[in-house]
Amino acid sequence: MSVEQGIHERWGNYSALYNALALDRVYTGSVHNGEMPFVSMERTGDSSNTRTSEGTLYESVMLRIDVVSGSLDEAKQIANAVLHGFHGERGKFDYTLGKVLDMKKTNRSEAQDENNAWHIMLDYKVEAW
Repeated sequence: MSVEQGIHERWGNYSALYNALALDRVYTGSVHNGEMPFVSMERTGDSSNTRTSEGTLYESVMLRIDVVSGSLDEAKQIANAVLHGFHGERGKFDYTLGKVLDMKKTNRSEAQDENNAWHIMLDYKVEAW
């Protein structure tokens, strides 16, 4: 199971996240013409995999969580739920077939696109097995 699937699972099991945005509005990969608000997750930069002698696969992934809304205030509210939901000890969680060992936020930026949609982009380094 991928890190992204683990984050989807965590989103559905953590009330601060699913109260901010329903799980069916959280996507993996780029979203075209999505009904706002929504969140998309995409890998950015380099990822690496290491397999131990016991066969455990460790993943190091650069991941962008892009919060998209027609309203900057709404985008900020959802982004704050994401920041809270994956901060500190909450950034370490088990999922069905793996475990996120750590999610470290590496960057945060916001921009308005040509369609006047607001994007708050949260970049993370995710360590998982």
